[in-house]
Amino acid sequence: MTTAGLYRIRPATMKDSPGIRRLRNAAVRESLAIWTSVEQNPVQAETWLAPMVQRGTALVAHVDGRPQEIVGFAVAGAWHSYEGYARTVEDSIYLSPAVQGHGLGSRLLVALIEASRAAGDRTMIALIEAGNVASVRLHERYGFTIVGTVPQAGEKLGQLLDLTLMTRSLKGPTMHSQRSVDNSRFRRVSGAESIQLQPEEPAVAQWRVSGTDELVAHLLSLVGAPEGRPAIIAVDGRGGSGKTTLTTALTAAVPGAQAFHLDDLIWNEPLYDWDQLLVDTLTQLREAGCLDLVPDKWREHGREGSIRVPAGSPLVVVEGTGAGLRAVSNLIDAHVWVQTGDDVAERRGISRDIAEGVNGNAEESVRFWHWWMAGERLFFAKDRPWQRADVIVSGDAPAGVEPGEVAWTPGPLLPR
Repeated sequence: MTTAGLYRIRPATMKDSPGIRRLRNAAVRESLAIWTSVEQNPVQAETWLAPMVQRGTALVAHVDGRPQEIVGFAVAGAWHSYEGYARTVEDSIYLSPAVQGHGLGSRLLVALIEASRAAGDRTMIALIEAGNVASVRLHERYGFTIVGTVPQAGEKLGQLLDLTLMTRSLKGPTMHSQRSVDNSRFRRVSGAESIQLQPEEPAVAQWRVSGTDELVAHLLSLVGAPEGRPAIIAVDGRGGSGKTTLTTALTAAVPGAQAFHLDDLIWNEPLYDWDQLLVDTLTQLREAGCLDLVPDKWREHGREGSIRVPAGSPLVVVEGTGAGLRAVSNLIDAHVWVQTGDDVAERRGISRDIAEGVNGNAEESVRFWHWWMAGERLFFAKDRPWQRADVIVSGDAPAGVEPGEVAWTPGPLLPR
């Protein structure tokens, strides 16, 4: 998979006002989302945006690497002027038509809910034109419920419009845990017939294909927003499978997300004899909501620094071979298995190790790889993490998957 085509989400600043105004005014002209025909001028746009920027409940989505190329925004502003409603906000999300349908609206809503929580808000309201079924379903997916529909509450473009009122508490999980997946919107491709896997691991016969954003949105719908701690996703797979690439995409998609590399935690530990160390570390993370850990082996060998997860991080992605081992099943919120052919993983792994020089010269790197693989195969033959995985991701895109897309399927992966 590749991170090409990703969109990033960040807090808005007043410098973003022209880009936000452009998207909002387009919605005024062309849609039923805003029930007015009056476009904002630059001064009006800044006046409207400023309070939400100040309280941290204005977000923008932009093209990766081009922070001023805004393709969407989300804001949570005052629902009513009376002081009794001070902790109740109304959300608004707008996307450029070119990026609609790829999960970016989901990501913006998730981030906006978290931003509103951080601002001390209690309740979020959504006022939606009743015919906008996609928006209603999006909000339902993330914990909103329909309070009611007001018939003929407004009019625009010569149409009488009904208004659906939705609400959710900001104290519960961000994502609705029982979300159903709309399979019809995914393209399908067949799995590689000649993929080389170990005998215990079944090959995926058919993959669904989507943008990376859609996979991210699905994973976020699984993990929720646990109270007082980050959500934890384990990204597991064989050496060289593409775990780090996937982890980079996940952490880039969620503001404040942290990558936790298992190799750092188990540095200089005996091969596949660190189960309890990972259990203890994840237990500490769940209980404290943060980490500042110096592993014993770091002290013994004089390695400086520590493994840190700042307080308030919304998501931690634990990446590494064995990250989803059976012993931590009750300590993680979602589990991803990256399936890659042994031959592809070996080429990648050896090339990477030679380039980094971490295991000596080329000959020593090859020898180390084969020693490592022998232990890895024994470990996975016993643990079989794919049988517990929530999502299976292809680390070696099959035929028909374009740059910027990812092949994946819901787990688990069980024997046929």
